[in-house]
Amino acid sequence: TYAENDLDAYFSFYAEDATLMGGSSRMALADYRKMWNELIAGGGGVEKNEITDIQVRVMPGGEVAIVTYFGEFHLRSTEGEVSKETTSETDVWQKRDGAWKIVSLHYTSSPME
Repeated sequence: TYAENDLDAYFSFYAEDATLMGGSSRMALADYRKMWNELIAGGGGVEKNEITDIQVRVMPGGEVAIVTYFGEFHLRSTEGEVSKETTSETDVWQKRDGAWKIVSLHYTSSPME
């Protein structure tokens, strides 16, 4: 859903109280959602999100899982410029009311050369 710029489906995976961290800052889910909606509405969006080396660790009790992976990410700005990055991400998923939700995300990226 992320690579397809399907924001409704993408954000359905998040818990409303999720903790989001990227680089050296923390962001509220509402701000993250607003940022993506503005980008898509302005003609920007994800052009490529290829993830590799996915590892899933389910914690004892089966209610929490930690997912780590690497990626190649291309993002088109509203001005039409495409930035290319390598990424690493850790997502913490929790089963809430029978549904898995992202409760924490940590994202790091570096420009591709």
